[in-house]
Amino acid sequence: LVNYFEIGSCLDDITRQQLVTVQDNVYSITDKGRKVAQELAYDLPRSVREKAVAAVLRSHPRFALTLLGCMFFFLTHTISNTYMNALVGKAGGTASAVGTSLAISAVLELPAMTLVSRLQKRFSPGFFLRFAAGAEVVKFLIFYLARSMPLIYLGHCMQFFQFAVYAPATVYYVAAALPERDQLKGQSLIYVAGSGLGGALGNLLG
Repeated sequence: LVNYFEIGSCLDDITRQQLVTVQDNVYSITDKGRKVAQELAYDLPRSVREKAVAAVLRSHPRFALTLLGCMFFFLTHTISNTYMNALVGKAGGTASAVGTSLAISAVLELPAMTLVSRLQKRFSPGFFLRFAAGAEVVKFLIFYLARSMPLIYLGHCMQFFQFAVYAPATVYYVAAALPERDQLKGQSLIYVAGSGLGGALGNLLG
């Protein structure tokens, strides 16, 4: 379900940027999208791609700091998810309790994402990212201290304030922080810093 919502957010973003069109739930690439895809094709020399990424980071130093924050966000998020069986076992739960706790997280994501989309005009994307980061710290501490299943379930309820806010907020943040020409690279960098580097470090250090 997490992957489903991530894909949905990405599709909404590229539709808004007119890179694709959607009709009857069928997506079609536009001329603009085809041009962008060609520009980002993997047959570009590696040095060119690296220079393009470096240029984005140099031009937007606050965005570079945001990438670092995304990495740490996913580091703790990945530790919690990867070792959930151990956390539930420490709290006296069974395999079925793992499924129940994950179901709680999944069910809470959609309404939270919907709420963020409705509130985006009242609060900045940066506010939502900071809010999600604070919720992640609280969630991680709850799991670390949990010695009973009610606390495990409480930690999963934090998904409403944590990942479900983070996922759409990153899309809005990139759209607000970067010019249109850099937004595809920005979304890619967010994913690499979070799910890529943060996820890898979380699995390694957890």
